[in-house]
Amino acid sequence: MIAKWFSNLPLTGKIVLMVGLLSTMAVIITLYSLRTLYQVERDYRFLLSNDAQAAILFGDAALELSLASREVLAVLTEETAANMGAAHIRLSQHQSNMVNYIDTLKPLLPHRATELNDILQRQQTMFAYSTEAVGWAMRWRGDKALNLLRDYYDPAFRSLREDLLAMHREVVADYQHTSAQLNIATRATMVNSALAFAVTLIIGIGLTARLSLRYLSRPVIELTGIMHRLTRRDYSHHIDYTRQQDEIGQMAQALEVFSSTMQKAERLERDEAITKAKASFLANISHEIRTPMNAILGMTQQALKHSLAAAQRQRLEHIELAGQHLHKLINDLLDFSKLDNDSIKIRSVKFSPDRLVHDLQVMVQQQAEQKGLRLSFSCRDTLPELWGDPLRIRQILLNYLSNAIKFSEQGEITLRLSLEYTQAQMCWLYAEVSDEGVGIAPEQLQTVFTPFEQLDSHARYHHEGAGLGLAICRQLATLMGGETGVVSAPGKGSTFWCRVKVTPVHAGSAPQVPLSGKRILVVDDNELNLLVVTGLLEEAGITVVTATSGEAALSLLHTCAGFDGVLLDLMMPGLSGLETCYRIRAQDTTIPVIALSANSSPADILQCFKAGMNGHITKPIDEQQLWQVLGETLSVLALLDNERLNRLEQRMSAPGFARLLQSSIETCKHWQQQLTGVSEHPEALRQLAHDITGSAGQAGLLRLSQQAALVSDSLRNNDPEKNRRLTAEMENILVASVVQLQRRMQVPGA
Repeated sequence: MIAKWFSNLPLTGKIVLMVGLLSTMAVIITLYSLRTLYQVERDYRFLLSNDAQAAILFGDAALELSLASREVLAVLTEETAANMGAAHIRLSQHQSNMVNYIDTLKPLLPHRATELNDILQRQQTMFAYSTEAVGWAMRWRGDKALNLLRDYYDPAFRSLREDLLAMHREVVADYQHTSAQLNIATRATMVNSALAFAVTLIIGIGLTARLSLRYLSRPVIELTGIMHRLTRRDYSHHIDYTRQQDEIGQMAQALEVFSSTMQKAERLERDEAITKAKASFLANISHEIRTPMNAILGMTQQALKHSLAAAQRQRLEHIELAGQHLHKLINDLLDFSKLDNDSIKIRSVKFSPDRLVHDLQVMVQQQAEQKGLRLSFSCRDTLPELWGDPLRIRQILLNYLSNAIKFSEQGEITLRLSLEYTQAQMCWLYAEVSDEGVGIAPEQLQTVFTPFEQLDSHARYHHEGAGLGLAICRQLATLMGGETGVVSAPGKGSTFWCRVKVTPVHAGSAPQVPLSGKRILVVDDNELNLLVVTGLLEEAGITVVTATSGEAALSLLHTCAGFDGVLLDLMMPGLSGLETCYRIRAQDTTIPVIALSANSSPADILQCFKAGMNGHITKPIDEQQLWQVLGETLSVLALLDNERLNRLEQRMSAPGFARLLQSSIETCKHWQQQLTGVSEHPEALRQLAHDITGSAGQAGLLRLSQQAALVSDSLRNNDPEKNRRLTAEMENILVASVVQLQRRMQVPGA
């Protein structure tokens, strides 16, 4: 009994009992412990005062209820009316006190207001029975009073008392649960205090040592050992002392919570690893699917460019449509994953709205004819060529048209395009697709652009699908600075619209860079991809040399000169595309290298540029992107302005010109070091790009000056993704410029 009583004492009480048995050192440590424990107690009091006060009030209310019951039973033993009247008054006082306690509990426990109101109603009924029993007793009808107490009052009293006690236990349980929320600082304080007591108790008398060993040191050591094991993620040991009513018990409860939290965190880490593995799998399967898809679509498109019999052309068109449909399903899943990770990149290329409309009509014509639907495609007025992302615009409109055909059984489907100009001279391409189909119920209009939502108002209009198309449309429009919407009513058809930012192609724009006569090395381990790319390039008058591995490409570059660029597949056995590029750059820093890859996330593209590549083309190959990237990459300025350097060499002495070149080399290396440090700080990067633009131009570093100007423009336009790509390319140009300057020093006049 004594041991149990001592174990349930608060830690402060244990210290008080042992203070008389300790030396001056024990007194000092006790004062220190009391001070730290006071801080802990203040936090506990602030945290737990609500439940503690509620528990007391419940106890007081139960006490008043018991006292009232005693008064009722006492009335039956009174012999005078005066005493009975006094008992009646005391009974009313107990009822008033109990009502006051319950009313005080309401603001403390607002979530139990309904139960407390029920208690108030039941106590009113119970006290009414007690008042009636007292009345019968005062009229000397004890038998009536006893029957009333036995049949009505006693059951009501017991039920009310049990409910009060049950609520009291629940509040106490809440109190104990809240106590388990101790923070790490509290646990550290408790451990330090307990260890201090352990040291003090060791030098004390035998009884003090025995008490400290049994009730302080041993629990703390065990809990500390569990803590160390938890740091090693060993959760196999049971945590004791959680039922103790002292601070050791609270510490054990807190440690139990800590263990549970660590296990949850470990599960989250495993889930994150699984998520990364899924993302890696998605990237790999994307490449494996897109590679044969590129060959199917590419070979079909090339075949359609030649003269064919009508039946053969129709079959090939069907193959192309089926391939595009499969490609769309794959893209929906991949695009949604990329959009979810902010990995979609919006391009800006020149395109014709008329061509866009024609392509859409070809893609959905057969599907509409099979259902007997009429198509009407029109452009309001004559639309000029535009700068924008036709691939993503076509993706949105194709989804609208496919849905219109899917949910229409008759009537006409209309696509309209128009340009809108704002007062700020901003230009928008507005497109809408109208149908005469089933329409959409008002309650569904708010969710049609939500992922995984489908229309299912009637069985015959329910179609299989992932429910991602419209959600992707909305996110793509948002990325292009626009918006989407729908107007519809059941039985009256629907009109889906989108509005995206575009830029008109003004007269006098620079013509495309001529590619005819260029000589390009194409490296890909897939024979079908080589055939597709070779066919496209040769139609543009480009001479193509092919290689099926990174090793073969390096050998060709070493033995054959005169290549204007390299198209390099990234996913190859043996030497990967990135490793091949590293080795190319070790031999030649100037030849343009362009990546061919199905992986098109910003991180993948940035990795290519950091490896020393100059461009990136996504598979399946889009011809507009192919010509744009080739034009931009193969037409870059020379690294050095040799004419300017030649003039300086003629005007300066040989040692002076050598010092100039050496100074330029050291400056480039310094810029490279600075660039590494400021690449993630826009303001510092803006200042560095500004300095490089002027200084590099004066030193005859043409391409470096141009690239720094592009970085400055990107920072002004607040385009972080483009800025990271341009900055990585500028770092490659700095390395290449140093190599060229060193070569110029070794071979004067080169």
